[in-house]
Amino acid sequence: VGPPQIRNLGTIGGNLSTASVAGDGVAAMVTLDASVVLRSKDGERTMKLVDFLNGEGYDKRNALQSDELMTEVFFTEPDAHTATAFYKLAKRKSLAISVIGGGMRCSVDDAGVVTAISLRGGCLGRYPLQFKAAEEHVLGKKLSLELLRETLPMMHDLVLDLNRNRPWSVFYKKESVQGVFN
Repeated sequence: VGPPQIRNLGTIGGNLSTASVAGDGVAAMVTLDASVVLRSKDGERTMKLVDFLNGEGYDKRNALQSDELMTEVFFTEPDAHTATAFYKLAKRKSLAISVIGGGMRCSVDDAGVVTAISLRGGCLGRYPLQFKAAEEHVLGKKLSLELLRETLPMMHDLVLDLNRNRPWSVFYKKESVQGVFN
């Protein structure tokens, strides 16, 4: 998000380090099971992005300490049997902050049976929401559009359950999540 000047100077590390709820990079990289490298004058440490986001760093938003800088972001390159996708729902076409971001990574075997899947929703909670029940529903089955569509009510219900205390957005988001992942 941002004007061309920010987009041309910004980095994925900066996007991840802010750990913004609306950060498109956060949802996309968590979906890809990314890792990060943090460096300080005392050395470096590597961790999964999900662990970085759950950290208790100096500002309580992530694991980044006040003397550290994120220097690398990496993930395993998807193979020929893996598909990835990210979709963003926003209110404007440009300079738009996400309302919902949807990330998917799905691997199948030679027979088309799902061997691994990651379904994450951005802007639905403090950190990208894992649709675990939907992932479990798909895992071990032959991939099809119908199978993926069967997960939409599961996503709807999880968003509803987790956001009941935010009535101003829950009705919009519980329906919109189905559109993002459809």
